Amino acid sequence: MNQNRTINWLHQQLPGLVTEGILSAESAEALRCHYPLEDSKSGLSFAVLFFGVFGSLLVGAGIVLLLAHNWQDLGRPMRTVLSLLPLVLAQIVSGWVLWRGEMGTVWRESAGVFHSLAVAASIALIAQTYHMPGSFDSFLLTWMLLSLPLVYLLNAVAPLMIYLAGITSWAGSQQFMGEHALLYWPLAALTVPFIWRTVRAAPFKPKSALVQWTAVITATFALGIVLEKGLPGLWIPLYASLFGGLYLAGGLARCEDEVTDWLRPARVFGAAATLVLVFQLTSEWPWNDVGWRYLRWGGGVHAVAIWGDWLVGLGLIGFVMTMLTTSIRRQRAWDMLLGIAAPVVIIGYVIAACGAAGLATLLMNVYLLAVGIGFVVQGACQVRLRLFNLGMGTFSALVVARFFDSDFSFIAKGLVFIALGVAFLVCNIILCRRKEHRS
Repeated sequence: MNQNRTINWLHQQLPGLVTEGILSAESAEALRCHYPLEDSKSGLSFAVLFFGVFGSLLVGAGIVLLLAHNWQDLGRPMRTVLSLLPLVLAQIVSGWVLWRGEMGTVWRESAGVFHSLAVAASIALIAQTYHMPGSFDSFLLTWMLLSLPLVYLLNAVAPLMIYLAGITSWAGSQQFMGEHALLYWPLAALTVPFIWRTVRAAPFKPKSALVQWTAVITATFALGIVLEKGLPGLWIPLYASLFGGLYLAGGLARCEDEVTDWLRPARVFGAAATLVLVFQLTSEWPWNDVGWRYLRWGGGVHAVAIWGDWLVGLGLIGFVMTMLTTSIRRQRAWDMLLGIAAPVVIIGYVIAACGAAGLATLLMNVYLLAVGIGFVVQGACQVRLRLFNLGMGTFSALVVARFFDSDFSFIAKGLVFIALGVAFLVCNIILCRRKEHRS
């Protein structure tokens, strides 16, 4: 307990020391990383937050059920009053939370969830009462736009999660109905200031991690949904650019090795998604019938949305190239091993578009093999078991996949599997002993 108080005191003193010139900004940041603030009640806080938000969901559902009781027997004036009642209550709660500025995270998140659900309930009930025409898409879009200010007013993550999930669902519904969802990108851009401010203020805090996880997961789904797919196979370089850019961007943050993987969403998700994507591309099926020779026009393809695909593609490629250039300048040599995945995939796409799908497949197999070997070497040199096993797993997965694609006998396959298993065990034993000697 005394240690936590001392660390808190140190963090309070650092800004003054920087201002007086006693410490440089880099030294102060290094001290913050070396002596991070610890929350001894983090597990309890997460539990309270979860049950607070869950309680808000139950309260909102309960109010809707109460209103639904004998709903058809009520007149329009009374229905209107009852329809607006959840929204009025939500505004009172949110206003009280804002007025009491010292209210904690649980109150802000719970108020945000309750208010967002109240907006949806009021819209639906008013529309039903007055038989207002409309579709699910228009309802969802209206709900999301009216709920977005709650993210900034309450500084809450839960409304952001609802908003991003909502506009992603709206995009999927649009595509399902034969329309295009190009509007998704401007809608998502409305959340960028909040995400940037939250991540910049505390890059390795749970709130920042939750924001990033929500953003990267919804962006991954949305990219595949929103693409008009006028150019077959365009998803290959675009997803490679998105995942590679996230991986490199996550590696540029300071104190990277001092936090858990859950608090590094961009880094972890980008690396895992890149490996999965490249592994898929080691087979020939993704490369068949891709490229500009199969460009589609008409037949339900929206020309405006096709131009949107190109703009999104240029933006993602520019993003990953910027991150790659920055990583090179900062001399993050090991990051280049997986960081160059996007350029390699783009080269493979161009090769496949020229009609050499087999050559593109070979390129991806060679590259993934190099990545696996590189992880093994890096893990062995730095005595990092997790990295070493990731390399061995990558190498083994590639070998197993190619063995199943080949006509080798079961005896040959069995011997290779045994050899890989023995290599896993022996190398892990050696590294464990080296790690014990170092410590």
